[in-house]
Amino acid sequence: MKDAKIEVIFGMVNTEQTISEKQALLRDIRWSRPYIVFFIIWGSQGLLAAVLEFLEQWFPIGRWGLVLVGIAIAASLFALWRINQSKQANVNKAARGAQSNKGRAVVPVLLAVGAVWTMGYVQAIDPLYTPLLKSFILAVGYAQLGVWLGKPFIGMGIWLFVLTIVVAVEYLGLASVLLGGFGGVSMLASGWLLYIGNNQFKEEAG
Repeated sequence: MKDAKIEVIFGMVNTEQTISEKQALLRDIRWSRPYIVFFIIWGSQGLLAAVLEFLEQWFPIGRWGLVLVGIAIAASLFALWRINQSKQANVNKAARGAQSNKGRAVVPVLLAVGAVWTMGYVQAIDPLYTPLLKSFILAVGYAQLGVWLGKPFIGMGIWLFVLTIVVAVEYLGLASVLLGGFGGVSMLASGWLLYIGNNQFKEEAG
């Protein structure tokens, strides 16, 4: 029952889909395992930052937003260090190659995020529109992940893209709170999806 539930989530119930295709999808999910922690870290940061911004109407928040960003950066650097220290002895060369290729494909998204952050820092973008741009980039990132990791991430990307358009048209003044909060929730949900997908991989490998 658990296996069937996971297959439904990741879109692996197509009767025309061969066992090898399902195994290929599980392998694609497997390479994401070391990066689940980053979804959790930055999803939590985005959600908490949105909550703090909302509460700022009644309570002085001060620099707590910057503190959250600092904690997230420190946690990410520690996670990167742990990933580099860990040895993937049980991963064969083919898996390493697939992981390497997919890892390189994430670089454009990271460059886009860095570009948005830099332009926001030097005030090249109106702060009112910065949350929209961030949300659009996150939506595109989900869609790209969906190419490898299945339908849930494509759906997540489409949902966030449409939500961003609605917020831009109807609730622009609340974009930072709404998109920051929903973006954080979507990252936490993505981390959970990857977690259960990796558990499925373990069961299949076992």
